[in-house]
Amino acid sequence: MKPALLLGCLIPQSGGGADEAAAAHAFLEVVSPHSAYFVHEPVQVRLRFGFDPEFFASHALQLSPRRLDVPAHVQAPWLEDLPGAVLLDPGADETAAGPRLSFALNDGVAEAAPVAERAPDGRTFTVLEIRRSFLPAGAGELVIPGPLLRFAHATRFHDDLVNGRVPADRREALVRGAPLTLTIRPLPEEGRPPEFSGAVGRFTLQAEARPRALALGDTLQLLLHIEGQGNLAFFEPPRLEPLEGFHVYGLIDDRGATRRTITYDLVPLRPDVVEVPPIRFAFFDPQAPDGYHSVHTEPIPIRVGPPPAGTPAELPATGAAAGTVPGENDIYDIKPAASGPRQAAARRLSPALLVIVLLLPWPLALGLWSWMCAHERRRSDPAGVRARHAADRFRADLDRPQADPAAALAEFLAARLRCPAAAVITPDLPERLMHAGVPAGLAARAAALLDALVAARYGAAATPQSAAQARALVGELEDAFQSAERSA
Repeated sequence: MKPALLLGCLIPQSGGGADEAAAAHAFLEVVSPHSAYFVHEPVQVRLRFGFDPEFFASHALQLSPRRLDVPAHVQAPWLEDLPGAVLLDPGADETAAGPRLSFALNDGVAEAAPVAERAPDGRTFTVLEIRRSFLPAGAGELVIPGPLLRFAHATRFHDDLVNGRVPADRREALVRGAPLTLTIRPLPEEGRPPEFSGAVGRFTLQAEARPRALALGDTLQLLLHIEGQGNLAFFEPPRLEPLEGFHVYGLIDDRGATRRTITYDLVPLRPDVVEVPPIRFAFFDPQAPDGYHSVHTEPIPIRVGPPPAGTPAELPATGAAAGTVPGENDIYDIKPAASGPRQAAARRLSPALLVIVLLLPWPLALGLWSWMCAHERRRSDPAGVRARHAADRFRADLDRPQADPAAALAEFLAARLRCPAAAVITPDLPERLMHAGVPAGLAARAAALLDALVAARYGAAATPQSAAQARALVGELEDAFQSAERSA
């Protein structure tokens, strides 16, 4: 469920004390299926609020000129921005199925379907539920603040010729929900496979190659299909280097809700390569008994033929020594230096140089260790993974049927600014982009296009031209973000 713009729905704030007695006609709670999760394991959270439909029908008052099915205001900012966690797929509809009832949520209007009825003291309560999934970024405690439910009511009314039924004793009631604290456990070091790249959940792996017959020097595509439930969009793709008999050029990563397809471009290095070897993939399954699991694809037979007649095979460099051909990969008349006393003397190091050589590896090793630690932190940071793959996800979202350019652009900007998508639709977006390293003119154009695309939701549909504009703009923005990261 995604809140809409509030469009003139102003929630009044009472200056007096809340009516505690009337608060007994509603309740509010935050629940989760489990009390403990692992780092990077999707956390399921449900916000439930219930109300006495008879009391609300007779006594509850609308909070604004815009009439709501349930005249109540739920305040739970963490639904869109929970410190210490990343909101998974904020554009997805995570409410229960069925007829929906409107109500005020934070700064907008939302809808949810009734999930059940309760009768705590003989009265029947209608219960609405809002569902969210989060990805915890680190071990420790994940605290979900207690939500608030506010509504207005009256016990006496009089009829007015202009305004109709007018309350004579308007009061405001406030219901406070208890916070929820979850334990987030680190992933165990013991038993972690070397091919583990951060996948947490339960997944299957399949592979296909095309074409299966190609000439030496041609490129084939290896498609890895990873399906399942977990942090599907947030772990690093399997690393194929080194892959026996192949050079790996690059990859395209297409993320879906339950399926992720990673396409690698491979070039066979020898004519005797007869198969794509098995690809290994490891994940951590948090379900009891929790532990690491490794799966692998089956070998895929291929046939590598000679290049077309008269066409030399263009193979990538592999670092292997090749034979020298004078005039082609060797220089005429340059003879190798003779091996003798002069050469041996040149190889002897002076004492000062020997000290430098002995001491030099230690700073290099320290620098390499620091780089590896920083790289591991970046690789295991869900927000960082989301930011690095923001452009790929934008292009994949825009290529889908019935694509929404506004949602795709908002999610790209949110991933790059490391915030919820709803948080980028604000007047200060240009300043935030400039603070992230985007030039002022480009930041202003990005904010203007996002405003235009969002406005199009409430008028004419977005045109192919607007989608093309968004695609071109994201290319410029991605270059700016990467330039800022390199200079940081």
